[in-house]
Amino acid sequence: MPILGTIASSMQTSSALMFNIGGNTSTAVQTIDFFNISTTGNATNFGNLGDPKSGGTAGSSATRSIYAGGNTAGVFSVTTGGRYFTNATSGSGLTYGTLTSARAFIGQSSNDTRLVSAGGYDGSQTVDTTDYYTISTTSNAAGWGAATSNHYNKGGGGNSTYGYFWGGWTSGSGRTANIQYVTMATTGTVASFGNLTTASEAGSNGMTSSSTRLLMAQGNQTQPYMYYITMGTSGSVSLFGDVTGNVGNTNFWGTSNKTRAVFAGSGGTTSAVYFTIASTGNSTDFGNLTSARSSAGGTGTSHGGLA
Repeated sequence: MPILGTIASSMQTSSALMFNIGGNTSTAVQTIDFFNISTTGNATNFGNLGDPKSGGTAGSSATRSIYAGGNTAGVFSVTTGGRYFTNATSGSGLTYGTLTSARAFIGQSSNDTRLVSAGGYDGSQTVDTTDYYTISTTSNAAGWGAATSNHYNKGGGGNSTYGYFWGGWTSGSGRTANIQYVTMATTGTVASFGNLTTASEAGSNGMTSSSTRLLMAQGNQTQPYMYYITMGTSGSVSLFGDVTGNVGNTNFWGTSNKTRAVFAGSGGTTSAVYFTIASTGNSTDFGNLTSARSSAGGTGTSHGGLA
């Protein structure tokens, strides 16, 4: 079956698609893969981003996906540039608006209306820049009006109401355990949620949630663990299980439908694993990417940010 037919068939059967966008091998790449998250199996090539990028911010509405910022060549060759594609149509990404500042390794959270991007690294230092896109337009990002923590490699995700950002690294003080959140429909405020059990760079970055529970991978550990929070509450972080097959690396991506969260690409591998969001326990093998890479963007058509 042609790629476009495969995508259309998945959409018609209410199967959620998840996208792996760009990434890094020895340099940035522009490959876009997709999985049908409702089954298990290997990824299929969707098309190309249009520019090689890694470590950018990614998010989606039900119909459109965005990827912006990131590294364009080697590590810390940063950009503001954005690309977008229509979820049901395979092919190359189209030009989109720019971030308010060039940076990479950015936390992200999206709902059907907005993609909020938090923190990052501008090529010389960590930054606390927070901005947002209105996904249905192709306009440039606008400033959020308040700053998240001054870290890069932080995780991000949420639901239609709240966006959460956790962990990360900054020179001088190293890793943080901090968790912050924003209310997606407003601007100007960033609030504290609580803390991870230990300071950590985020193990993944992507919309790995149902409408109520957010899975948070804790990376750069001898054994990276998966934790979760109940969104809309405050303070409590609970152990979910182990991230098997993605050991000791921060640079894998994740996304979900409201039932299953998938993580892939640790340490520049093709490996993908999944968790059932409503339960707890260790990950299960899912399949493989079309090629090995790390620091990709992850998003999809039915993540927890979409009502």
